[in-house]
Amino acid sequence: MSDNWQKATHTSNLGTPRLAYLVVNRTDEGDWDDGEGSHTASNSDFAKSILLLQARGADFYDIGIVVGSRYTVAVAANTCPLGEGESVGDEGINQLLTDYLSEELGFSVEVWNARLRSDDISYD
Repeated sequence: MSDNWQKATHTSNLGTPRLAYLVVNRTDEGDWDDGEGSHTASNSDFAKSILLLQARGADFYDIGIVVGSRYTVAVAANTCPLGEGESVGDEGINQLLTDYLSEELGFSVEVWNARLRSDDISYD
């Protein structure tokens, strides 16, 4: 038996499809709330943004906690909407989703194709 069986590598394919991480950042100085201070309220901007991502085909595995103007989601990589030249985990802006969410929500949003690195989500 070779030593290769003892190797380990980064993967998110442990009982799930490969995952893609997206960081969604509201850039207009607003909050993800419902206008009354709660992002968990019905029809909050946060809830609307999640529904819009689902409408674009994103299959969610995790929806992170809102912290300030940002939140992170994990979606099945093969359902992550990407624009031309974009790829899962490239740490660049996801222009397709940035344009889509900004237009549909009516305020400025940036969406990043993030990468999980140790104890950090890397993007930008």
